[in-house]
Amino acid sequence: MMNFKWYILLLFIGISINGIAQDEIHDDLLKKVALDSIQWDLTAPKLSDPVSVETTVVYSDDKSQIAVITKADILKDWHIYAIVPPSQPYIESDLQIELPDGLRAISTDETPAPYPYVDDIYVYKNRIRFVKYYALTPMAKGKNLKVGLYYQTCDINQCLPPKTKESTFKLK
Repeated sequence: MMNFKWYILLLFIGISINGIAQDEIHDDLLKKVALDSIQWDLTAPKLSDPVSVETTVVYSDDKSQIAVITKADILKDWHIYAIVPPSQPYIESDLQIELPDGLRAISTDETPAPYPYVDDIYVYKNRIRFVKYYALTPMAKGKNLKVGLYYQTCDINQCLPPKTKESTFKLK
């Protein structure tokens, strides 16, 4: 009986290790994401629209994994909110992703480091980048992936109404 319990435990550990191995991000995808981080071709933000946003989808060579990269360029002296205590009236930024069937998260997210502001509020400013990694199955191919950045932007004198900038991608 003891041998059977050890067998089951070892089998479970083996399954867990195999699951982890399948979820490792492919090196070629990591390299493509690193290259994309160097390229910053967003339309410059302007006073009438202080935040420019661009999302791209990058595929691993074998098309079994994707990285969803959302970049934002925030006009100098403006910010968007990263963390807002419930007692404050400001609106936290939210990266919204509508996943079709056949996509599964495979890694922790890469999020920008926020800056301390006032009253336990943290903000994003300047250039920021969010990255999310997913395993892509054949079931997802041809379906749409919708990605949006919801945010409220403010400067020292004013806050603009919250808005969402979104993009839709057909998965290959």
